[in-house]
Amino acid sequence: MLSRVLRHFFSGLIIFLSVQTYSQVTTIVGKVYDKETHKPIPGVRVTVANTNQGTYSSSTGFFRLTNVSPGNKIQFRSIGYKPYTMELDNNYLDTLKIFLTPSPIKIGEVEAIGNIEVNDIIKRALEKKQENLKKLRTLQAKVYSKLYLQIGGIFDDIETNFNGSSIGAKIITTSEKERKRDSLLAQFFREIIAETFSNVFIDYEKNIKYSEITERRQTANFPKEANILVFKEFLSFYEEKVQIFSTEFVAPLAQNCFDYYQYELLGKELFGDLFVYTIRIKPKTNLFPLFEGVIKILEKNYNLLELDLVPSQKSSIDFLDSLKYSQKFTAMNDSIWQPSFLEVKGKINIQIVKGILDLTFNFRAVSIVSNAIINQPLPDSVLYKVEREKIAVSPKADSTKEEFWTQNSLVETSDYELSVYRKIDSLSKQVDTIQNKIKRNFNWGINILSENIGTGFNRVTGYSLGLSPFLKFRNFSIEFNPFYSFGKKKFYFSTDFNYSLNSQSKLMLSIFSDISPSTLDKKMPTFLNSIFAYFFHWDYYDYYFRKGYRFEYSLWENRFSAFFNLRTYFEHSEQSSLSKINTKSLFSKTDWRINPSIDEGEYNLFSLETSFGNLPPGFGFSVNENRIKYRFNFQVIAGTKNNKQPFGIFYPSFLIKVPILFTGYEPMALSLLLEGGYSTLQTPIQNSFRMPNFFGLGNFYTAPTGTFGGDRFYALHFQCDFSDLWWRAIRLPLIHKRGISLLLSGSVGSFENYPKKENLYKQTERLYSEFGFGLSRIPVFISNLAYWGFEIRYNTSKHFDNRWGFSLILSTPFGF
Repeated sequence: MLSRVLRHFFSGLIIFLSVQTYSQVTTIVGKVYDKETHKPIPGVRVTVANTNQGTYSSSTGFFRLTNVSPGNKIQFRSIGYKPYTMELDNNYLDTLKIFLTPSPIKIGEVEAIGNIEVNDIIKRALEKKQENLKKLRTLQAKVYSKLYLQIGGIFDDIETNFNGSSIGAKIITTSEKERKRDSLLAQFFREIIAETFSNVFIDYEKNIKYSEITERRQTANFPKEANILVFKEFLSFYEEKVQIFSTEFVAPLAQNCFDYYQYELLGKELFGDLFVYTIRIKPKTNLFPLFEGVIKILEKNYNLLELDLVPSQKSSIDFLDSLKYSQKFTAMNDSIWQPSFLEVKGKINIQIVKGILDLTFNFRAVSIVSNAIINQPLPDSVLYKVEREKIAVSPKADSTKEEFWTQNSLVETSDYELSVYRKIDSLSKQVDTIQNKIKRNFNWGINILSENIGTGFNRVTGYSLGLSPFLKFRNFSIEFNPFYSFGKKKFYFSTDFNYSLNSQSKLMLSIFSDISPSTLDKKMPTFLNSIFAYFFHWDYYDYYFRKGYRFEYSLWENRFSAFFNLRTYFEHSEQSSLSKINTKSLFSKTDWRINPSIDEGEYNLFSLETSFGNLPPGFGFSVNENRIKYRFNFQVIAGTKNNKQPFGIFYPSFLIKVPILFTGYEPMALSLLLEGGYSTLQTPIQNSFRMPNFFGLGNFYTAPTGTFGGDRFYALHFQCDFSDLWWRAIRLPLIHKRGISLLLSGSVGSFENYPKKENLYKQTERLYSEFGFGLSRIPVFISNLAYWGFEIRYNTSKHFDNRWGFSLILSTPFGF
């Protein structure tokens, strides 16, 4: 009984003391000034003595330090100033004013240190970096992050349409309420502010990274789901390479840094009782993207203390200008130094049409690490959570009040930023009011970019003109696609009923009486085919008429980085042949090639198409990643003709991209595409495999259009992209700091038909092969979103004598 009483007594005492201690915990706010000039000092490290709890002063000298108890000693340290320590008591002012005294360096003191070669300093700093990395096993920290983004360019000139979290140009709108909303949105999206506090857990040995956002706020024009600013992606210049968009920089303290950089000792400054070496870094070569600027290394222990870096004048980052990095390192304990502060400033400039349609983003991002705990085992609860997600958001993260941010933000919220918050919140209420009214009615308009529109030109329809009106209500939409063929003098149409189950899946019912390309080869967009047909007298497709309906289900993980995609449909249709019409193109009156007849009849088709892999569908290296990327696709079609004749098709392909050599930009890479196809004897001829001869990987450039194909085929395509390193290596003139890339490519394959079976295309009889070269990344000049390229190939399989083929390629920095 006595032991139980004592246990309750001590438990109550601990709770009481905890409450008493907590009640005295406070937040201190202040500004740091130079004692002689009275100017604010940025970048001052403000810490609670003998802890890892700390922050940094801003450009105005402002700092805020939370969870401080009376009696704690607060230390202020900055390069070039004498350290200052104050003891916090209950009488401190609401806003402290701290004055630091500059530390003059006497010549005698400098000489007393002795001379040391700058390369020796760097070598010792490299050794210290490796020592730091080896000692650091785990990290737990509280991190504050803030992003300020100002958007200009196209937002200043045109109205915009906002749908969910996507931004795009509004082409046609039919609602006065929508027009009013669009004019508000031009202001609504000009400025964005986002802030977070997060708890970060990292186990470097087990490669575990988990972050939980505990508090966050953002202007109302930034979806809260997108606000995941966390330390997990905190860039560290302790890394060997630094990734910025699709450009990879060698870090100034990489193990092979002397191959890329030269160093110059500028001088020495005091940091407490130790000197700091101020070292300028310069690129030694223009072949690779590198930094230039200043790094500061602490005397005796040779830890990296601070750096201010910008990309060198010869380094190129797509869309980025005026980029600047500032990073500070601090002692996590007596022997381990790690990054504790990062500030990034820059400007993104996207030239859709140079001087006419531009989009600019001015940004500033700051992250500050506080309350770091190192080399302690991560909690079991974290190990359990990390199996499910890498970044989590606390259920209460969005419920914090304005008072919390006023009292805890580690970077001051300026009066201007407060006005931005108020303005965006006010605009948000107006937009939401209009948006809610729109949601109660049908949203309708005309989609002139629909791929289903029959507007265009080909040898079967001649000129055709169509529209694509649509109706939308919540998750449901109807799109009607009628078009008139002036060659056939007939109307055709398709009507699509779409229902979005969620952001990743969709159901569709389509009713159609239209013209469809035959074969499974759908590589050329129909609008592009119309351009080639009209201007160059080259019609890529063969066509047939179909009338019926289709049920379709689509699933994707993410439209831009999907590992897995699925599409399945059932179609019932009547299919019949079409003949070409006699019409000329713009520059030619020669006769078109025939449009072949098909196996006519009534068809039931079931198709399953899926793909998976770490290479997004239809993309190249979207970022500069030196790792193998792949994608596997296959399609299975089972069908019947006239409800009695079954047939089947199997169509697999495998694409792999292997990086060969680091270039700093897109890696030198070898791309291989292996594909094949098999169809049963009863498969209708309109579902034959055709040898594609468009452009890009997977095509035969020297093959005549619509000549070769079959019921079975296999093919191997390769492309070796040597990037523009060769151009830079031989010092040819750079354009926008980059050169022109060199390509080697080729294709081999065989197409076979069943004996005595009629087919649209003839078989190759033997292996068909062609090889060639090309150039890419040729600037368009009117836009930085696209580049020209071309490839030339020669047929080596003796199907033709001295036959060449070529293609023009339009690509983007994203790898499309």
